[in-house]
Amino acid sequence: AATVAATAAPTAVPAVSGSLIPGVSNTILIVAGLLILLVLIIIIVLVIAMSKKGKSAPAPMQQPVPQPVQAPPPPPQQPQKHTTAIVRALSGPLAGREVDAASSTVTIGRDARLCQLSYPQNVSGISRRHCVVRFDGATGTFVLEDSSTNGTFLASGERLQQGKQYFLHSGDRFYLDDPNNVFEVKLEER
Repeated sequence: AATVAATAAPTAVPAVSGSLIPGVSNTILIVAGLLILLVLIIIIVLVIAMSKKGKSAPAPMQQPVPQPVQAPPPPPQQPQKHTTAIVRALSGPLAGREVDAASSTVTIGRDARLCQLSYPQNVSGISRRHCVVRFDGATGTFVLEDSSTNGTFLASGERLQQGKQYFLHSGDRFYLDDPNNVFEVKLEER
């Protein structure tokens, strides 16, 4: 008779998945653990940093900061002087008046519309346009020309010929009609 060997039926053995928490994979657990560890490290670093801010380290010895050396101020500049040509009335009704002759011709007479140095209308002996003076920058001389009826005279008393140019130097004087109307031409530093 044959013997039949009895074989035991296989029994179900639960499979070991190696997971600490049933139904959650190990990878998720590792990532979660690393995140928690990272958060803890950040918190510790912040706590240490905050505690150090509260404590003051000994102040380093302060050394004097070198100041830039300033150069002494430059000496004050004198205003630039320039030479100007002047026609000045020394006596008569215009005494003290002067005109710059460097840039234009100076006309002397009774007509205020034509003359830079104008006499009152009631002054006798002075023509409406008695004479003109201009400065010649090239030669440094003044040019005087008479156009009057009663005459223009050099300081020496010499009467100018009408329409003829006479050359005067700085400091020379002339007069109109009589010696009470004296003018001077002058180069001045201003």
